[in-house]
Formats: sequence, C-alpha cells, structure tokens
Amino acid sequence: MTHKMPLLNFWVRSKLPLILQTEASECGLACLAMVAGYWGHTIDLVNMRRRFSVSLKGTTLKSLILMAQGLGLQPRPLKLDLPSIMGLKLPCVLHWGMNHFVVLKKVTRNSILIHDPAVGERRLALTEASKYFTGIALELTPNGQFVKANEKQEFSLLSLMGRVEGLSRSFTQLLLLGLAVQVCI
Repeated sequence: MTHKMPLLNFWVRSKLPLILQTEASECGLACLAMVAGYWGHTIDLVNMRRRFSVSLKGTTLKSLILMAQGLGLQPRPLKLDLPSIMGLKLPCVLHWGMNHFVVLKKVTRNSILIHDPAVGERRLALTEASKYFTGIALELTPNGQFVKANEKQEFSLLSLMGRVEGLSRSFTQLLLLGLAVQVCI
C-alpha cells in the first residue's frame, strides 16, 4: 500500500476572489464571502443569504463579527488611522464611506488596492482613500472551527429550465416544418 504525500506549494499564494453585491444591503455579506474564499471556504452570495439574514438597512460591524464567527473566522475589530493601515493582516474588511464595507487586498506606500463589492477592484491613492476610510477595520483569520469547503452552486441552462413536457414532440414538429419550408423554396 502506497501513501500519497501532500504537495507542498511554497510559491502558490491564495487568491482573493471578487464577489459583487446584487443588492445595496449585501456589501457585508460579499466582503465576508471574499475573505472566506481567500482562506479556502468558497461560498457564493446565495448560500451566504441562506445562512445569514441581513436587514434592508445593511450590516453592522457587530453582525459582521457574528457572521464571521459562524464561518469559522476569528474576527479582530480595530480602530486605527490611515497611516497604520500597513500593519493590518490582509485581506481584511474596512468600513468605507460611513455606510459601506470593502475588502483591503494590498497596501503600498502611496496607494491601496480594494475589492469593492459595489464596483469591483479599485486602486486608490492614500489621499483619496482618506476621504472614505472611517478608521474601522476587521481582521479575519481562520480559527479552529474553520473548514475549507466549496459551497458555490453551479447552474446550467438545463437546471434553470427544469423538466419541459412535450419538448421532443415540439422539436420534431419544428424540424419537419423547417424541412418543408426548404423544399418549397
């Protein structure tokens, strides 16, 4: 009996997925799904909505912390100024513009790279970011209950259509009608 050794990938880095919100109140859910995906728990917004309820007003920092714990992530809320942002464990969630959440992907000396669930990936100069960053950050790292999983639903055209009665008969009639038209022309 042979034992398979796990592959060690020293140079492979986790990728931060980009998940766009479909409703105005879903920015918090999308941010949590992105960070969970980075750590290996791939989950889409449909499953996030199913697991966690969000009001029409959106998500608070407290509810984000509770949802993160439900995903097996250890939350660490921080209050900091923009120059201190370089010390954050990435990716992390930032409170943005007093009513929005984004994921901080990368920090350089002069700019930041964020995944904004409303518009996509954005690079902002630190001076521009200072207009939106409220000083609240939420670091999220896997805890002992974190499980790598794939909770993403894949849809095919056939699954969306469902079982259609009489499809083969209608298709045959359509084919015969097409042949009849070709013969007449």
